[in-house]
Amino acid sequence: TVLKEPIMKSKIARVRWLTASSVKMWSDLFYYADGQLIWKDLKRRGFNKAGSIAGTLNKGYLYIKSNLLPNKNTPVHRIIWEMHNGPIPKGRVVDHIDRNPLNNNIANLRLVTYSQNSMNAVGKCDKQSRLPKGVYKDWSYKGLTKYRAQVVVGGVVFRVGNLSLEQACNTISLLHEQHQGVYKCT
Repeated sequence: TVLKEPIMKSKIARVRWLTASSVKMWSDLFYYADGQLIWKDLKRRGFNKAGSIAGTLNKGYLYIKSNLLPNKNTPVHRIIWEMHNGPIPKGRVVDHIDRNPLNNNIANLRLVTYSQNSMNAVGKCDKQSRLPKGVYKDWSYKGLTKYRAQVVVGGVVFRVGNLSLEQACNTISLLHEQHQGVYKCT
């Protein structure tokens, strides 16, 4: 019984941190100004970041790395969204409309499904060919350089092949517009 008390207090403190209103928690730590989080003056031992811009660049995104947070590596855009709109529902993510992960202005953020977020993702193009997202060399036409335009929506593949590069680029734009709407890669 002696060991249960500290464990229970520890669990209660952790659960309080995790289930507390995220808006209140974020508002206690930061304030928002022009797409950036600014540390508030926290009267905690050894914490001297008040007034400085919060976030560390990692893999193109800004993250908050702090023992003060329940998740020790939290993306800035998620915190900004929750400060303005409340908790992010399960199965949803915060998307940067302009695909710039450093533009965390609230007007540039929207809540989307994982599928919608992948539609707005930057294409992984072949570094040598520099083809736009959704345009691929069609290797089945030996001796001729032909391309195909391909989009995947909800697990369904929409593909048009045997095209010139110009035709493939025009076709992919039409496929994105038709099947992805506002979530299309711009």
